[in-house]
Amino acid sequence: PGLFRFHFPGNYHKDFKLTVKEDDLVEYECIEGHPEWKGTKLSFVLKEEGEKLVLKFRHKGWQAQTEMFGICSYHRALYLRSLKNLVEKGTGNPTKV
Repeated sequence: PGLFRFHFPGNYHKDFKLTVKEDDLVEYECIEGHPEWKGTKLSFVLKEEGEKLVLKFRHKGWQAQTEMFGICSYHRALYLRSLKNLVEKGTGNPTKV
Protein backbone atom coordinates (compact mmCIF):
# COMPACT_ATOMS: atom_id res chain seq x y z
CA PRO A 1 0.00 0.00 0.00
CA GLY A 2 1.28 3.41 -0.96
CA LEU A 3 4.05 1.97 -3.18
CA PHE A 4 4.14 2.09 -6.96
CA ARG A 5 6.48 1.83 -9.93
CA PHE A 6 6.85 4.11 -12.96
CA HIS A 7 7.83 2.05 -16.02
CA PHE A 8 9.83 3.57 -18.87
CA PRO A 9 11.03 2.18 -22.22
CA GLY A 10 14.10 -0.02 -22.04
CA ASN A 11 13.08 -1.98 -18.93
CA TYR A 12 13.82 1.06 -16.74
CA HIS A 13 11.76 1.98 -13.69
CA LYS A 14 11.56 4.13 -10.59
CA ASP A 15 9.85 3.09 -7.34
CA PHE A 16 7.94 5.53 -5.15
CA LYS A 17 6.24 5.52 -1.77
CA LEU A 18 3.34 7.72 -0.73
CA THR A 19 4.46 10.26 1.90
CA VAL A 20 1.55 12.75 2.01
CA LYS A 21 -2.12 12.29 1.20
CA GLU A 22 -4.46 15.20 1.87
CA ASP A 23 -7.69 16.39 0.28
CA ASP A 24 -6.02 18.21 -2.63
CA LEU A 25 -2.37 17.07 -2.33
CA VAL A 26 -0.44 13.85 -2.80
CA GLU A 27 3.31 13.51 -2.51
CA TYR A 28 5.57 10.58 -3.35
CA GLU A 29 9.24 9.98 -2.57
CA CYS A 30 11.54 8.12 -4.96
CA ILE A 31 12.97 5.12 -3.14
CA GLU A 32 14.54 3.27 -6.09
CA GLY A 33 15.77 4.35 -9.51
CA HIS A 34 18.52 6.55 -10.93
CA PRO A 35 20.75 7.80 -8.07
CA GLU A 36 19.86 11.44 -8.80
CA TRP A 37 16.16 10.64 -8.33
CA LYS A 38 16.49 8.82 -5.01
CA GLY A 39 15.07 10.92 -2.20
CA THR A 40 13.42 13.42 -4.53
CA LYS A 41 9.70 14.06 -4.11
CA LEU A 42 6.89 14.43 -6.62
CA SER A 43 3.80 16.31 -5.54
CA PHE A 44 0.47 16.85 -7.25
CA VAL A 45 -2.12 19.41 -6.20
CA LEU A 46 -5.59 19.59 -7.74
CA LYS A 47 -7.43 22.89 -7.33
CA GLU A 48 -10.66 24.19 -8.72
CA GLU A 49 -10.22 27.61 -10.26
CA GLY A 50 -13.57 28.83 -11.49
CA GLU A 51 -14.89 26.17 -13.82
CA LYS A 52 -11.45 24.64 -14.36
CA LEU A 53 -9.61 21.91 -12.50
CA VAL A 54 -5.92 22.81 -12.35
CA LEU A 55 -3.11 20.31 -11.76
CA LYS A 56 -0.02 21.75 -10.08
CA PHE A 57 3.03 19.49 -10.26
CA ARG A 58 6.32 19.82 -8.41
CA HIS A 59 9.49 17.72 -8.33
CA LYS A 60 11.72 18.79 -5.45
CA GLY A 61 14.84 17.60 -3.71
CA TRP A 62 17.29 17.55 -6.61
CA GLN A 63 20.87 17.92 -5.38
CA ALA A 64 22.05 19.83 -8.48
CA GLN A 65 20.98 20.97 -11.93
CA THR A 66 22.82 18.24 -13.81
CA GLU A 67 22.31 16.88 -17.31
CA MET A 68 19.87 14.32 -15.83
CA PHE A 69 17.87 17.18 -14.29
CA GLY A 70 17.54 18.82 -17.72
CA ILE A 71 16.59 15.58 -19.47
CA CYS A 72 13.93 14.84 -16.85
CA SER A 73 12.53 18.37 -17.04
CA TYR A 74 12.19 18.06 -20.82
CA HIS A 75 10.51 14.65 -20.68
CA ARG A 76 8.23 15.71 -17.85
CA ALA A 77 6.98 18.59 -20.00
CA LEU A 78 6.17 16.12 -22.79
CA TYR A 79 4.31 13.79 -20.39
CA LEU A 80 2.28 16.67 -18.95
CA ARG A 81 1.43 17.91 -22.45
CA SER A 82 0.29 14.38 -23.31
CA LEU A 83 -1.89 14.30 -20.17
CA LYS A 84 -3.41 17.66 -21.12
CA ASN A 85 -4.18 16.37 -24.63
CA LEU A 86 -5.70 13.19 -23.19
CA VAL A 87 -8.01 15.15 -20.90
CA GLU A 88 -8.95 17.85 -23.40
CA LYS A 89 -8.93 15.93 -26.72
CA GLY A 90 -9.27 12.29 -25.73
CA THR A 91 -5.84 11.22 -27.01
CA GLY A 92 -2.40 11.39 -25.47
CA ASN A 93 0.96 9.92 -26.36
CA PRO A 94 3.18 9.72 -23.24
CA THR A 95 5.80 7.46 -24.86
CA LYS A 96 6.52 9.77 -27.78
CA VAL A 97 9.66 11.59 -26.64
